[in-house]
Amino acid sequence: MSLEVNDLNKSYGSEQVLSNFSLDMAPGEVVQVEGETGRGKTTLKRCISGLEEYEKGEVNVNGDIAHVFQDERVLPWLNVKKNILLSLQLKNEEISGEKLDQMLELARKLGVADHLDKKIDQVSGGQLQRLLLIRALITDPNLLLLDEPFNSLDTSTRSQIYSEVLEICKDKGIAVLVASHNEDLDSFVDRKISL
Repeated sequence: MSLEVNDLNKSYGSEQVLSNFSLDMAPGEVVQVEGETGRGKTTLKRCISGLEEYEKGEVNVNGDIAHVFQDERVLPWLNVKKNILLSLQLKNEEISGEKLDQMLELARKLGVADHLDKKIDQVSGGQLQRLLLIRALITDPNLLLLDEPFNSLDTSTRSQIYSEVLEICKDKGIAVLVASHNEDLDSFVDRKISL
């Protein structure tokens, strides 16, 4: 298993957001979490990634987690390449020639290899989302958490990015948990769960 969540409970004051929630995910599996805004999709992923404490339950991740958030978390004074490599620096991981080759290969697969030396404000929203995904994937995670990261994009661009990224994840055996209420994900996910 890449992920095991058992009887997870989380509340904010008197509001119960997650109640005895359980989930198992296999390597390479893509699971979509559905639910209206405020139903706990983001809270679930924050609990899994250790960004949020919970009252009861257990979360076990077999390996490393990478998280792509809904908002664009970049340092605007760094160029695209340096923003990507920041994920390795934060893990105190050496930026080897092999990692640079991996970054370039991912950039080629996602069609953004020509944008690595550009400033953040010189790339489009779709290009930036691809680059943020490269930043997550270059850390070789076992689990990728996607928190509605493409909602600001049009349907065709969003579908294209999902197709490209989920193909890479399946090839590498990376489990993907994606929070979204977009129906254009239907053809990419292995199963759906509702909150």
